[in-house]
Amino acid sequence: MTCQLKCPGFEICQESHIQWFWNKQKSDRKKKKSVKIFTPYTQRCVESIISSELEQSFEVSHAMGANSAPLLARAHFLKKRCSEVDWIEVFPPLSVWRLGRHLKIKKSDLRSYRKSAVGEACRKQILTSLQDHDVVFLYKEDIQIMVHSVHAFDAFICAYTAYLKEKKMTEKRPDHFPKNEDWIEFPITEIKI
Repeated sequence: MTCQLKCPGFEICQESHIQWFWNKQKSDRKKKKSVKIFTPYTQRCVESIISSELEQSFEVSHAMGANSAPLLARAHFLKKRCSEVDWIEVFPPLSVWRLGRHLKIKKSDLRSYRKSAVGEACRKQILTSLQDHDVVFLYKEDIQIMVHSVHAFDAFICAYTAYLKEKKMTEKRPDHFPKNEDWIEFPITEIKI
């Protein structure tokens, strides 16, 4: 969306994030026989890392996917008008996973917190565990809201991830990661709460 260069095609493009994708593609081919070719107009480098290089594989909808495109456009709009604010991006399922693993919550609960059938029970379990470990203090009314609304729960997780970033407990960009590419903040594996 932001590239102003005349496009030679991603097959020969020399931009750092395209080269990063090609290098990752070569590395992945050495590990597996079949690797899908990347699509730089819908994928970001950080999404590739989250979906294939962490302890758990996460399905991240592409940056320009049908549901994400309007949100991305809105974020760009707001970011231009609120330039004095430090902006971060959070992928709540990954933050929930990392927080939950630290608190020793069952993997099945962490994977199911957004599901309609069991999500409320999972969210309640996660919030209760956060309180039991003295990670946060939450009023009963706030817990009820977050148990009943996955969007409210995700907003809380995003805010808590921002807090962890302030405390320098989120993952840093890998050394080889392109400097001008977006990064998604998520907790380190060994959080010191």
